[in-house]
Amino acid sequence: MATIKDIARLANVSHGTVSNVLNGKGNVSVEKIKAVEVAAKQLGYSLNAQAKQLRKPSALTDNIAVILPNITEKKYADLFSAIEAYFEPLGYHILLFLTDDSPYKEQSAINTSARMRICGAIAVSCCPDETSMYRLIYQSGAFVIFLERGSAKQISFFSFNYKKIGKDIADYIKKHDFKNIAIVRSSNSFIEESELETSIINELESSEYICRCETLKINDVTYFPQLFHLCDGPLFDFIFTTNENIINGIKYVFQIKSVECPAIVALTPFNFPLDDIRYTPYFLNYTNLGIKASAFLYQCLSNESFALKHKEKSCKVLCDSNGFHTKLSFPNITKKRKLNFLLVKGSASSALDKLIPEFEHASGISVNAMIMPPNEMYDTLANENAGKVFDLFRSNLFMLPIYAKEKYLPLSEKVFADLTKNMIPELVNEYAVFNNVPYGIPYDIGTQILIYRKDLFDDPILKRMFYEKFGGELNVPTNFDEFNNVSKFFTEKYNPDSPVEYGTSSSLTTTSGICTDFEMRYRAFGGTAKIDNSHVYVDKSSAQKAMQNYIDHFSYSLPNLDDYWGGSNVNNFMQGKTAMEILYYNFASNLSELKSGKTDGQIGFASIPGKRPAFIGASLSISKYTNEPEAALEFIRWACSSQLAEAFTYLGGVSPHKHIYENEKILLTYPGHQLLKESIPYCSGRGIFNYVNDIEYEKLLGLLIRNTINQTLTFDEAFNIFSESIDKYIL
Repeated sequence: MATIKDIARLANVSHGTVSNVLNGKGNVSVEKIKAVEVAAKQLGYSLNAQAKQLRKPSALTDNIAVILPNITEKKYADLFSAIEAYFEPLGYHILLFLTDDSPYKEQSAINTSARMRICGAIAVSCCPDETSMYRLIYQSGAFVIFLERGSAKQISFFSFNYKKIGKDIADYIKKHDFKNIAIVRSSNSFIEESELETSIINELESSEYICRCETLKINDVTYFPQLFHLCDGPLFDFIFTTNENIINGIKYVFQIKSVECPAIVALTPFNFPLDDIRYTPYFLNYTNLGIKASAFLYQCLSNESFALKHKEKSCKVLCDSNGFHTKLSFPNITKKRKLNFLLVKGSASSALDKLIPEFEHASGISVNAMIMPPNEMYDTLANENAGKVFDLFRSNLFMLPIYAKEKYLPLSEKVFADLTKNMIPELVNEYAVFNNVPYGIPYDIGTQILIYRKDLFDDPILKRMFYEKFGGELNVPTNFDEFNNVSKFFTEKYNPDSPVEYGTSSSLTTTSGICTDFEMRYRAFGGTAKIDNSHVYVDKSSAQKAMQNYIDHFSYSLPNLDDYWGGSNVNNFMQGKTAMEILYYNFASNLSELKSGKTDGQIGFASIPGKRPAFIGASLSISKYTNEPEAALEFIRWACSSQLAEAFTYLGGVSPHKHIYENEKILLTYPGHQLLKESIPYCSGRGIFNYVNDIEYEKLLGLLIRNTINQTLTFDEAFNIFSESIDKYIL
């Protein structure tokens, strides 16, 4: 195997230079960095891997063992996916071992893991004395986290709060007045199964609820013959099982016996809240369990004091379950109704359109959804008959003040408070209220963010190259002067060594896109706007700085040619043409899911330069002239419910509900969601103005900016025209 000495000799540099390159340290020129990398490649030496090993305090590897009974069950598949997704971006390698609940196979996995010098393990053990079995791993200095199945001897253990689950099941039994209850659980001697059974029985007994309760312990593999015992003796009217995989077996047994199957509740891995006609699910979020355990293990691996503390002291963490899904009912609907629904084109509208059949099925209300591009929708909504043709609108944020009084039905304080109580508070007024009157409900939200190529900003050659050109570090820009410098650096015209064509993208195609690009610079340079005595006041100095920065920006950006602002920016970035882009989060929420050779796994999210973003998104409103106000309100209750928020998110929407931003699986899948939530306090509302007709205002400002860039007008001329004309667009 090649050594540092070999690399130094071939690259004709010192040993210290090679070491600095390996560790990303030192004042090393671009020329020498390239020489070291070429030499290392020729010698078959992995720079990244070896650098990691140099920095490790022990002989342990970056391998983490995940030991599970199987991954055919969804809960274990979710566990593994969560662990893998957590650790792989951190540079760790995941080794999967499947035991089929065999102690022999588990011991073999432990022995193999110890030989491979793993640094940590996460295990769902099938053995009652698992701590002794894992002695080889403990002795090497590695950490072991046990999940779901526990024992008194475990040091670090993560599971669900089965005592609370037992109480929830008992409450469900009492609520539905079941009198003959069967608990079907594993025959394995896991503490959690026993704790759950005991909790159910104790809750029923403590409330003096009179019922018959029996337990059937089954083998998880050869369970089918045992299920016939459920038909022995008096019939049951309720069955609770800890294993959803046996549901079909239970149903089949009762079918064979020609006996009506009782109501069934089963523990099930977290899923969308869609009805399953076979049973009532009680959701357990195994993704969240896997993430919490992974975060704990990473703390042990990366924080010496934390590791020492938890080597000496046992740790038991109980995660909350999601529980029963509360079904929405439609009590106000007494006959079949039809709603016409106008939506502006976007990912949120597409997501909602996919979910509408569920509403139609549950409510008996049919919904005719019509999705239009922004400009077409503006024209349609401006038509005086729009309110009479359509019952519901999903309209962009800036339309609210324009059409609130004319087209939208005001909502009662009670309805508004009820529908928004679980939403992020800072959003509610911005998306729904005009002149202190609620005219809609926030539905999908967004704000401006910066996306960038992590691999480019972390590249040692590019970092050194930037230092030699600009005398500073290559970092994600925090102001627009830095943004232009970085854009210039990544533009081939100014830097032939750039790995991308341009630093970023720009658009002069639409007035909306022009205004968006200008306004964020105006705010970043300290610009404000206010309306006083029917006159709009803007800051000329800030506007001039923003204008010059915007003009400079075009030299380092790829021109966009489509009319759909944000679409081309995303495409340019995903195709590897640009190093960074500023977008509304609505256009970037699913970027981490998209696969591309250039950007796969390399997308970073950051606040926009200046940290003064604007909101975008849409609200749901009822037409002022609808003939179906009750049906329209029931639709909004459904569409804006907490129960639907998760499915909406996974289909590409960005929900205003608070619990979405506390959901570990969503934050793992869409890392930009965390940034979105953090950006909300810095947002400046609906752009610069809250009470100006945005459609007409953008036409005016966009045209003036375009003419200034094209030098048809001077800045002073454009500013004077704007100042003299803007007042007439005050609402």
